[in-house]
Amino acid sequence: MLSVTALAAKYLAKELGLQKGESVRFFVRYGGESEYCPGFRLGIAKESMDHIGYRTEVLGFSFYVKEDDLWYLDGQDLIVSYNGWDDDLRYECRQKIQVVETYFSIA
Repeated sequence: MLSVTALAAKYLAKELGLQKGESVRFFVRYGGESEYCPGFRLGIAKESMDHIGYRTEVLGFSFYVKEDDLWYLDGQDLIVSYNGWDDDLRYECRQKIQVVETYFSIA
């Protein structure tokens, strides 16, 4: 799952000059540091959607990760938020929670 907060969407719209209906791709870049995968980090680009792995829409903008880049998340959810202290984005990966429903009857 991909989640982008409204503040992060507004920040990206301003930084990338997005118009309603346009899309932003989060992709894996070689180099840099991240706590998730040493030697790689996330990048952003204004691109048309193609081979979608994760996708979400916020405030009329689409955000996605390609199927080819899902390995970086290692089965986790990606949450993108805005950090006002640094005036930048914050990326967080969270383990997916599996919900199991159990049905039983009492006789």
